Amino acid sequence: MGNPYIDYETLIQGVVDYYWAHALISDEIYTALISNCNFSSPTAISKICMGLLEQSDIAAGNISSRNIYAAPCNSSSNPTIVSITLWIVQILGLMASGIPVWIYSGDVNAEDPVTSTRYAIKKLETSVKTPWYPWYVKEEVGGYVVEYQNLTFVTIRGAGHLAPSDQPVRSLVVFSSFLDGKLPPPYSSTSTGV
Repeated sequence: MGNPYIDYETLIQGVVDYYWAHALISDEIYTALISNCNFSSPTAISKICMGLLEQSDIAAGNISSRNIYAAPCNSSSNPTIVSITLWIVQILGLMASGIPVWIYSGDVNAEDPVTSTRYAIKKLETSVKTPWYPWYVKEEVGGYVVEYQNLTFVTIRGAGHLAPSDQPVRSLVVFSSFLDGKLPPPYSSTSTGV
């Protein structure tokens, strides 16, 4: 799964934290959001919170949430968020059946940010098998990876929502690693990537 939308609460909390951590919103807006918003479900969001979320979008300016460092699209269509907590149930079902699940996130994607994915994985309550480490392509960090029991989470450095378009070589390394059943390569002086 790439840049997955897994759970409403973790998505919205992750977006808010990502915007603040990447200096897209002020400390004041962030503090107001944390103090006034309940992100447990779409129906729990108050009018005050909706206003603060709108302020966040205005404060971030004309950027693409799919890649905060890319030129924005001129499209006026924003995706509608629908709560699909079934994703967590489906992921747990795959993990329980022994089917390896890989989730990747581009680290410059603010639409479904890496923070949201990490919060959602935490809800799965699975143990770490291989601790977080940087993986490499041609002696350059391609991203980071952590392996859990029947779940692997990989970030792709410099990639937005459309990771294969933004970082084709790094995305290919992740896809090839998945097909080979191996984690992306750690650093070695002979790291070629693909």
